[in-house]
Amino acid sequence: MQILIAEDDPVSRKILETSLKKWGYEVIVACDGKEALEHVENNESSFAILDWMMPGADGVEISRRIRDSARDKYTYIILLTAKGTKEDILAGLEAGADDYIIKPFDIGELKYRLRVGERILALQDHLSFQLNEISKANEKMRDDLAAASSIQKGMLPSILPSCEHIKFDYSVIPCEEVGGDMLNIFRLDENHIAIWVFDVAGHGVAAAMYAVMIGRVLSPSNNGSSQVKRVIDKFPYFELVSPSEVVRLLNNQFCLDNQEKSAIFSTLIYGILDTDTLKFTFANAGHPKPILARKGECSIVQCAGNLPIGIMSDNEYPLNEIMLEKGDRLFFYTDGINEARNVLNNSFGTKRMISILESQDQTPLRDRLKSVVDSVVEWGRLSRKQDDITIIGVEID
Repeated sequence: MQILIAEDDPVSRKILETSLKKWGYEVIVACDGKEALEHVENNESSFAILDWMMPGADGVEISRRIRDSARDKYTYIILLTAKGTKEDILAGLEAGADDYIIKPFDIGELKYRLRVGERILALQDHLSFQLNEISKANEKMRDDLAAASSIQKGMLPSILPSCEHIKFDYSVIPCEEVGGDMLNIFRLDENHIAIWVFDVAGHGVAAAMYAVMIGRVLSPSNNGSSQVKRVIDKFPYFELVSPSEVVRLLNNQFCLDNQEKSAIFSTLIYGILDTDTLKFTFANAGHPKPILARKGECSIVQCAGNLPIGIMSDNEYPLNEIMLEKGDRLFFYTDGINEARNVLNNSFGTKRMISILESQDQTPLRDRLKSVVDSVVEWGRLSRKQDDITIIGVEID
């Protein structure tokens, strides 16, 4: 371990140098403050033993320069001083010294003061190592979150179904890198389009991975058979699974009865839109009710439902129907919108959302969704804790 000695008295300097080398330290010697400052700039000794009164620069100034420099390792500073007043000692400690010894000093006392410093430096090194390991872990966590976010975003529909007289759009803003909201809009067959949106309780990686699992179950598979569409042995060789049945099966699969007690529950709307008749049939598992915009006015769609997914097995989820008309717009959303809180802890509310949707009646669907999302983001801008924001719009031309 290397120690810098800065002492202008040759006798004291020699005693210090001889004793320190005897104790096994590597010693660098400075005869005055100017020489000491040169050593401070060129190396990072573990210890510095500084005489308070020296020509060129005193020990207090050198202490301050050491503390102000951008050094990778901490230097433990001991001041040697004939000044023993409380004010002098405080001035030295305030400048950055860790300890002091009043002259004339006992060399044995210095030895044990150095041992104390070694223990502190060892703790400092251990803390630096731990902080470095934490930094590496945080970096890996950020990489993992970025990968999880990429996977989750990859499950959102990049291309929406194309219909001559129906438009679809959506917006998702997670409150963190990854979130618990998920949606999809996809064609089941030539005349039917599936629409679903769910909100997993909680945030972060656990909620996101749960969302991915549910999303995979609700998505069509490559072999044609899935929870939403099953293969049969007669033409057209498949049948669409009723929304009530889809939600019931999903609930049983992810229910707490069949999972670890730490399992997470989620709210869900799953529905099927008949593109010929414009009938939308759906099941609701504890999710916010859809909003229907018709002839410039918005109303909450009254529908039957049941508990969220994952709370109790063998629930039945009633089938609901909406007959859409030309000019209608149907909106699905998660509670990250209506339950968003501002700095005063007031909720955004469904009425506020309806007011925005009505005021944007003549705007394109995408702009209408953006108005809602922007308003929610601004509402909760100064609030510390927010939820994911998700909204889907369906427009009948």
